[in-house]
Amino acid sequence: MEFCNKEVGAAGEEIAAEYLTRHGWEILFRNYRCKLGEIDMIARKKNLLCFIEVKCRRGERYGRPCEAVTKDKRRHIRRVAQYCIVRDDYRLGIDDDTDFRFDVIEVLGADGDSDICVIQNAF
Repeated sequence: MEFCNKEVGAAGEEIAAEYLTRHGWEILFRNYRCKLGEIDMIARKKNLLCFIEVKCRRGERYGRPCEAVTKDKRRHIRRVAQYCIVRDDYRLGIDDDTDFRFDVIEVLGADGDSDICVIQNAF
């Protein structure tokens, strides 16, 4: 079955969310949106708050999915995360012991058997 890019992205995000949940993460937001933009997922595990960019591809013909997280995209995600931390700190459970991290989750083959690669501290 052939999926369009939007469907591959949605399937990949679902696969990433299931993976995170199986590994003890609580997903606080999916597709967090604000006036500055969007972050695919925000998840928490103990005192670690993680801002996650999910990148999906059917294969590696055009390179690894993480290669699509450009310098500009990283800067954009950081700005949205800063806004989120200030605006939604109470909803995120942020306190003095909270650590922050930016991860990229690659999902290859989101329209069938999938390989998942989590790049911790990606930027």
